[in-house]
Amino acid sequence: MKEIKIEAPAKINLSLDIIDVEDDGYHKLEMIMQTINLHDIITIKEASNKEIKLYNINSDLPVDNRNLAYQAAELILNEANLHKGVNITIEKNIPVAAGLAGGSTDAAGVLKGINELFDLNFSYEKLKKLGAQLGMDVPFCLKGGTALATGKGDIITPIPDLVPQELVLINPSSKLLTSEVYKKYDELYENNTNRVQVPTSKLIKVIKNNDDIRGNEGWVNVLELAAETMDEDIKTVKKMLEKFNPKLTMMTGSGPTVFAILHDKKQGLDIKNNWTRDNDIVITSSTVKRSS
Repeated sequence: MKEIKIEAPAKINLSLDIIDVEDDGYHKLEMIMQTINLHDIITIKEASNKEIKLYNINSDLPVDNRNLAYQAAELILNEANLHKGVNITIEKNIPVAAGLAGGSTDAAGVLKGINELFDLNFSYEKLKKLGAQLGMDVPFCLKGGTALATGKGDIITPIPDLVPQELVLINPSSKLLTSEVYKKYDELYENNTNRVQVPTSKLIKVIKNNDDIRGNEGWVNVLELAAETMDEDIKTVKKMLEKFNPKLTMMTGSGPTVFAILHDKKQGLDIKNNWTRDNDIVITSSTVKRSS
């Protein structure tokens, strides 16, 4: 039986803005997203029957159609009218419910993997449309790199790759539901007013010009305050990180993971070796370029 192995990288948000909130609760987003070298490993094998079987390593996530990776397999096999089964094994390295797109990148990896495994020859645009049915981060995760995501997050405009940056990620032991963080945001900023503005076009210019990130350019995640009211660990982690004097410290996605852009790799090792909160997950990482 044929087999393929895929690396599914995590992402961080260099900025996250909510442009508008519609009457039905739909949030119009404007985000600068960035792939990092923390990744899950997905192995997909053709099965001898027509079933989809999902196995998780290092995770107690569901292995049925509650899992985005399982849904991705169902979706692309049905779209291709392919009456075949697959065995999918996911080695989880990305923390769960952490604002790092762990589920979305696994789904994107499954779409790409099955497309290649069975020589479906679905175009990137077709895979993006399928991915948008699964979750707002899936289309970005198909190629990653540095990109502007608008609409629900599914409209992807590539930006020249960010100058490589060293990172450290701090993931508290708590988990936040994305829907609850957006609900809290709506409560805090009724009618989307009285909040900090995100200078997205200025930030994109910094990236395009290959300017050094100093931290004062206006990198903002508007969900951060909402998440902090739900999980005080986020504010604590940020304050602790700032004592190490990184270039920039902020929350990614809907949290609770906080990342810092560092001056060099040594600084990341110093933070990891001297971190005093035992229950936090501390990961050194770096940004990576867009895949082909």
